[in-house]
Amino acid sequence: MRDFRLWHTTTAQVSPPPLVWEALQLVRGATVADVGCGSGAYGFLLRAGWGHTESWLQQGITRPGALHGLDNSPHATKLAERHRIYDRLHLCPATALPLDDGAVDTAVCTETLEHLYAPDVVPAVRELARVATQRVIVTTPVPEYIVNLPELLTEIQEARQDPDPLPYEEYAVLESALHKVWLSTERLAAAGFETDGEVVRGSRVYHADPATMDPEALGDVPGIPVPPPAAPDPDEESDWRARYVQLLTSVREMADAVPGLAAAGAGR
Repeated sequence: MRDFRLWHTTTAQVSPPPLVWEALQLVRGATVADVGCGSGAYGFLLRAGWGHTESWLQQGITRPGALHGLDNSPHATKLAERHRIYDRLHLCPATALPLDDGAVDTAVCTETLEHLYAPDVVPAVRELARVATQRVIVTTPVPEYIVNLPELLTEIQEARQDPDPLPYEEYAVLESALHKVWLSTERLAAAGFETDGEVVRGSRVYHADPATMDPEALGDVPGIPVPPPAAPDPDEESDWRARYVQLLTSVREMADAVPGLAAAGAGR
């Protein structure tokens, strides 16, 4: 198996930890939903660094209550379960969180929104606002770093030459790893998010009061629409290599529409 496929199927798409440390310090309250938790790397950082959160420093909450990990990838949730990071682990899409209204104090969604298809972003942000009572925290790449063009072009070339069949389960991992939408600071501000403006590894940290958020203000998020199903049952299609190349090509086309896209990308 070529290195790109091996890395993603092994790690379940873990972004560099420095991206989220500033975000985790903004956590408030005792209960947290980590939406798009992946293999649990950020949940581990939150537990290990709890003493640096606003929960501890401003509210005097010296230990987390319940930590919920939520992800739509069976591969990722299996890894998270093995790591035993979360009190509750949920296999679910970001657009339909199996939590009650106001179930947690803080909903954290780090480096996840950009991996959704365009029609799913507003429903996902709506869910973050629904389940949180004190704070919603999001990190996402700034537009000019949403796609690393050299890496993308290399992956398109290698995917076209890949000699190994791609089963649906692995395709789903690679599909979820791609950036399929981009969100500007202005668009997120319209929805109620604030940021200090600092760019860390190509991304910004945003936070919002769930009570004052307006997810609908995100509008028509620019990106890739949900593709039509390739087969009634994904497992009936034994090789998804061509489908994956088509998706990579769609990402390349999206990149052409992103203003100020940095040719060097974010190095991720």
